[in-house]
Amino acid sequence: MIKLIGNKKEALRYLGYKGQSLDEEMENQLDSALKEGLRLCAPKSVYAVFDLKQTADGLLLENTDLTLLGENINNHLSGASKCAVMAVTIGVGIEKAISGYERTGFLTKSVMLDGVATALVEELADRVNEEIKIKAEKEGFYCKTRFSPGYGDFPLETQRKIIPLLDCEKRAGIFLNENCIMSPRKSVTAVIGFFKKEDGKNGI
Repeated sequence: MIKLIGNKKEALRYLGYKGQSLDEEMENQLDSALKEGLRLCAPKSVYAVFDLKQTADGLLLENTDLTLLGENINNHLSGASKCAVMAVTIGVGIEKAISGYERTGFLTKSVMLDGVATALVEELADRVNEEIKIKAEKEGFYCKTRFSPGYGDFPLETQRKIIPLLDCEKRAGIFLNENCIMSPRKSVTAVIGFFKKEDGKNGI
Protein backbone atom coordinates (compact mmCIF):
# COMPACT_ATOMS: atom_id res chain seq x y z
CA MET A 1 0.00 0.00 0.00
CA ILE A 2 1.28 3.46 -0.88
CA LYS A 3 1.94 5.57 2.21
CA LEU A 4 0.83 9.17 1.74
CA ILE A 5 2.56 12.08 3.44
CA GLY A 6 0.07 14.92 2.90
CA ASN A 7 0.73 18.41 1.56
CA LYS A 8 -0.54 21.46 3.43
CA LYS A 9 0.14 23.77 0.50
CA GLU A 10 -2.00 21.65 -1.83
CA ALA A 11 -4.75 21.35 0.77
CA LEU A 12 -4.81 25.14 1.07
CA ARG A 13 -5.04 25.46 -2.70
CA TYR A 14 -8.11 23.21 -2.76
CA LEU A 15 -9.55 25.27 0.08
CA GLY A 16 -9.27 28.37 -2.08
CA TYR A 17 -6.31 30.06 -0.40
CA LYS A 18 -4.07 32.04 -2.74
CA GLY A 19 -1.05 33.01 -0.70
CA GLN A 20 -2.92 34.57 2.21
CA SER A 21 -1.31 34.18 5.61
CA LEU A 22 -3.09 31.95 8.13
CA ASP A 23 -3.65 32.98 11.71
CA GLU A 24 -2.53 30.59 14.43
CA GLU A 25 -5.99 29.13 14.96
CA MET A 26 -6.48 28.29 11.29
CA GLU A 27 -2.95 26.88 11.07
CA ASN A 28 -3.70 24.59 14.02
CA GLN A 29 -7.03 23.51 12.51
CA LEU A 30 -5.35 22.65 9.22
CA ASP A 31 -2.60 20.70 10.99
CA SER A 32 -5.26 18.80 12.91
CA ALA A 33 -7.22 18.08 9.72
CA LEU A 34 -4.10 16.83 7.95
CA LYS A 35 -3.24 14.55 10.85
CA GLU A 36 -6.80 13.19 10.94
CA GLY A 37 -6.89 12.77 7.16
CA LEU A 38 -3.69 10.73 7.13
CA ARG A 39 -5.04 8.56 9.94
CA LEU A 40 -8.37 7.92 8.22
CA CYS A 41 -7.34 7.49 4.60
CA ALA A 42 -6.94 3.98 3.20
CA PRO A 43 -5.17 4.34 -0.16
CA LYS A 44 -5.97 1.77 -2.83
CA SER A 45 -5.02 1.77 -6.48
CA VAL A 46 -5.28 -0.39 -9.57
CA TYR A 47 -4.14 0.04 -13.14
CA ALA A 48 -3.59 -1.93 -16.33
CA VAL A 49 -1.91 -1.21 -19.66
CA PHE A 50 -3.54 -1.88 -23.03
CA ASP A 51 -2.51 -1.62 -26.66
CA LEU A 52 -4.39 1.06 -28.60
CA LYS A 53 -6.07 0.75 -31.98
CA GLN A 54 -7.51 3.64 -33.97
CA THR A 55 -11.08 3.00 -35.14
CA ALA A 56 -13.70 5.12 -36.89
CA ASP A 57 -15.28 5.90 -33.50
CA GLY A 58 -12.17 6.59 -31.44
CA LEU A 59 -9.28 4.80 -29.75
CA LEU A 60 -10.06 1.20 -28.85
CA LEU A 61 -8.26 -0.49 -25.97
CA GLU A 62 -7.48 -3.81 -27.60
CA ASN A 63 -9.11 -6.95 -26.18
CA THR A 64 -11.67 -4.80 -24.34
CA ASP A 65 -15.00 -3.18 -25.19
CA LEU A 66 -13.72 0.28 -24.20
CA THR A 67 -13.37 2.88 -26.94
CA LEU A 68 -12.14 6.31 -25.84
CA LEU A 69 -14.53 8.87 -27.30
CA GLY A 70 -14.21 12.62 -27.70
CA GLU A 71 -11.94 14.94 -29.61
CA ASN A 72 -9.97 16.01 -26.53
CA ILE A 73 -8.86 12.54 -25.43
CA ASN A 74 -8.19 11.40 -29.00
CA ASN A 75 -5.99 14.44 -29.60
CA HIS A 76 -4.25 13.94 -26.27
CA LEU A 77 -3.44 10.31 -27.14
CA SER A 78 -2.71 10.89 -30.82
CA GLY A 79 0.34 8.79 -31.71
CA ALA A 80 0.24 6.71 -28.53
CA SER A 81 0.98 2.99 -28.85
CA LYS A 82 -0.46 2.00 -25.49
CA CYS A 83 -2.62 3.38 -22.75
CA ALA A 84 -2.63 2.84 -18.99
CA VAL A 85 -6.01 3.01 -17.27
CA MET A 86 -5.85 3.76 -13.55
CA ALA A 87 -8.20 4.14 -10.59
CA VAL A 88 -7.33 5.31 -7.08
CA THR A 89 -9.24 6.03 -3.89
CA ILE A 90 -8.50 7.00 -0.30
CA GLY A 91 -11.50 5.09 1.04
CA VAL A 92 -14.75 5.79 2.85
CA GLY A 93 -13.43 6.52 6.35
CA ILE A 94 -12.38 10.08 5.63
CA GLU A 95 -15.62 10.69 3.72
CA LYS A 96 -17.71 9.57 6.71
CA ALA A 97 -15.78 11.91 8.99
CA ILE A 98 -16.36 14.87 6.62
CA SER A 99 -20.10 14.12 6.53
CA GLY A 100 -20.21 13.63 10.29
CA TYR A 101 -18.66 17.03 10.99
CA GLU A 102 -21.04 18.69 8.54
CA ARG A 103 -24.07 16.95 10.00
CA THR A 104 -23.20 17.95 13.58
CA GLY A 105 -22.41 21.57 12.77
CA PHE A 106 -18.61 21.49 12.79
CA LEU A 107 -18.49 23.15 9.38
CA THR A 108 -14.92 24.43 9.55
CA LYS A 109 -13.65 20.96 10.42
CA SER A 110 -15.71 19.49 7.60
CA VAL A 111 -14.36 21.97 5.03
CA MET A 112 -10.77 21.62 6.22
CA LEU A 113 -10.90 17.83 6.12
CA ASP A 114 -12.50 17.91 2.67
CA GLY A 115 -9.63 20.05 1.35
CA VAL A 116 -7.11 17.69 2.93
CA ALA A 117 -8.90 14.68 1.42
CA THR A 118 -8.81 16.18 -2.07
CA ALA A 119 -5.09 16.86 -1.71
CA LEU A 120 -4.52 13.29 -0.50
CA VAL A 121 -6.36 11.61 -3.38
CA GLU A 122 -4.47 13.80 -5.87
CA GLU A 123 -1.20 12.86 -4.15
CA LEU A 124 -2.14 9.20 -4.53
CA ALA A 125 -3.01 9.70 -8.20
CA ASP A 126 0.35 11.42 -8.73
CA ARG A 127 2.21 8.57 -7.04
CA VAL A 128 0.49 5.92 -9.17
CA ASN A 129 1.03 8.11 -12.25
CA GLU A 130 4.76 8.16 -11.46
CA GLU A 131 4.79 4.37 -11.06
CA ILE A 132 3.20 4.05 -14.50
CA LYS A 133 5.73 6.48 -16.01
CA ILE A 134 8.60 4.39 -14.65
CA LYS A 135 7.06 1.26 -16.14
CA ALA A 136 6.68 3.02 -19.49
CA GLU A 137 10.29 4.22 -19.49
CA LYS A 138 11.55 0.71 -18.85
CA GLU A 139 9.67 -0.41 -21.95
CA GLY A 140 11.03 2.41 -24.13
CA PHE A 141 8.06 4.79 -23.88
CA TYR A 142 7.38 8.19 -22.40
CA CYS A 143 4.07 9.41 -20.99
CA LYS A 144 2.04 12.57 -21.31
CA THR A 145 -0.11 13.91 -18.48
CA ARG A 146 -3.03 11.80 -17.29
CA PHE A 147 -6.52 12.61 -18.56
CA SER A 148 -9.71 11.82 -16.64
CA PRO A 149 -13.28 11.17 -17.79
CA GLY A 150 -15.28 14.38 -17.48
CA TYR A 151 -12.45 16.61 -18.74
CA GLY A 152 -13.43 18.50 -21.88
CA ASP A 153 -15.54 16.31 -24.14
CA PHE A 154 -14.16 13.03 -22.74
CA PRO A 155 -17.46 11.53 -21.50
CA LEU A 156 -17.91 10.96 -17.78
CA GLU A 157 -19.88 7.87 -18.82
CA THR A 158 -16.50 6.26 -19.66
CA GLN A 159 -16.47 5.39 -15.95
CA ARG A 160 -19.08 2.72 -16.71
CA LYS A 161 -16.43 0.83 -18.69
CA ILE A 162 -13.38 1.63 -16.54
CA ILE A 163 -14.81 0.40 -13.22
CA PRO A 164 -15.56 -3.17 -14.41
CA LEU A 165 -12.51 -3.27 -16.70
CA LEU A 166 -10.20 -2.82 -13.71
CA ASP A 167 -12.48 -4.82 -11.37
CA CYS A 168 -12.52 -1.73 -9.16
CA GLU A 169 -15.34 -2.87 -6.89
CA LYS A 170 -13.41 -5.94 -5.76
CA ARG A 171 -9.85 -4.64 -5.98
CA ALA A 172 -10.25 -1.07 -4.74
CA GLY A 173 -13.75 -0.78 -3.26
CA ILE A 174 -14.78 1.81 -5.86
CA PHE A 175 -18.42 1.77 -6.96
CA LEU A 176 -20.36 3.84 -9.47
CA ASN A 177 -23.86 5.29 -9.13
CA GLU A 178 -26.39 5.86 -11.90
CA ASN A 179 -24.93 9.35 -12.56
CA CYS A 180 -21.42 7.93 -13.08
CA ILE A 181 -20.21 9.42 -9.78
CA MET A 182 -17.76 7.26 -7.89
CA SER A 183 -18.06 6.13 -4.30
CA PRO A 184 -15.95 6.75 -2.28
CA ARG A 185 -16.23 10.31 -3.50
CA LYS A 186 -12.49 10.92 -3.13
CA SER A 187 -11.56 8.66 -6.03
CA VAL A 188 -9.92 9.34 -9.39
CA THR A 189 -9.84 7.48 -12.69
CA ALA A 190 -7.60 8.45 -15.59
CA VAL A 191 -5.89 7.28 -18.75
CA ILE A 192 -2.22 7.81 -19.57
CA GLY A 193 -0.77 7.42 -23.06
CA PHE A 194 2.48 5.56 -23.80
CA PHE A 195 4.46 7.12 -26.66
CA LYS A 196 7.53 5.67 -28.36
CA LYS A 197 10.73 7.57 -27.59
CA GLU A 198 12.21 9.13 -30.72
CA ASP A 199 15.27 11.37 -31.04
CA GLY A 200 15.51 11.87 -27.30
CA LYS A 201 11.98 13.25 -27.12
CA ASN A 202 10.63 13.52 -23.56
CA GLY A 203 7.09 13.35 -22.25
CA ILE A 204 5.15 16.36 -21.08
